Amino acid sequence: MHKKALWLSLACVFLGAGTVWGGSVDLAVDNVGLSIGNSKHFTGLRINFTDERVERINGINLTLWKPGDNPRAEIQGLQLGLVGIDARELRGIMLTGVGLGAERVAGVAVGLVGIGGETSVTGIGVGGVGLGGGDLNGIMLGGVGLGADDINGIGVGGLGVGGDNMKGLFAGGLGIGGNDMQGIFAGGLGIGGNDMQGTFAGGLGVGGADMRGLFFGGLGVGGDAISGVAVGGLGIGAEEARGIAIGGLMSRFDYAEGLVASAHNQVREEMIGVQLGLYNFARVLSGVQLGLINYAGNNPKLLRVLPGINFHLR
Repeated sequence: MHKKALWLSLACVFLGAGTVWGGSVDLAVDNVGLSIGNSKHFTGLRINFTDERVERINGINLTLWKPGDNPRAEIQGLQLGLVGIDARELRGIMLTGVGLGAERVAGVAVGLVGIGGETSVTGIGVGGVGLGGGDLNGIMLGGVGLGADDINGIGVGGLGVGGDNMKGLFAGGLGIGGNDMQGIFAGGLGIGGNDMQGTFAGGLGVGGADMRGLFFGGLGVGGDAISGVAVGGLGIGAEEARGIAIGGLMSRFDYAEGLVASAHNQVREEMIGVQLGLYNFARVLSGVQLGLINYAGNNPKLLRVLPGINFHLR
């Protein structure tokens, strides 16, 4: 028992001495072994109070307090920061009590508060509150949110996920927003984007500019151009729709091609295909209308409004 207390006391003395001197107390050969203090270059087991002006560390690195300025630091291996970890480049397994930040992060990174990679985070990242960076590649989890320029892989945000270019599988507790979106997306409330391709499901709705794939909105789906299959609980609206569009109460398009089905279907310009509903309206029809009342504006006057069925074939 006395020996353990002695060794612990010596370790604390060495650690304190290394911190005060700005250097380290090492049991090593050619910088390989055990280092206690702020060693700049080391391979092996390194224990330090706070990292400052570190250059290169390989092995197991334990830091007790928040780091200082480390603009050139490259740390590789198992890294444990009771408060935080900071370096230019981090590679390996990284665990920190508060936050983790670097220009580039690669490996498995866990920050109880958050993780930030100025240029990129690659591998598995878990941020208790949030996770962000230039590029995120791999499996990324943010307790509150997740955001980056480019995200590739799997991204989950407790409240939301946002990015410029997103490819993969994504889930946001409230919502997801992006520019170029490809893959499978699920948003608790909604999803919005610019160029959207894949499968999208929003608790309330899904909306975008150019939309291609499968779209499901609890209340509705809307966009500039929709191609594929779109289902809106209450309705669907777009300038152009190609494929299958199903809206609970209403669908409204300027141009539609394929199958359009809802209680009230309105195509203000040209409808090519089939309209199915209680009331179907098409200013120009090239196809068939099946419903209680059907209006085809390009039919002869007496045949423009018909019950049951109406059609106009080119």
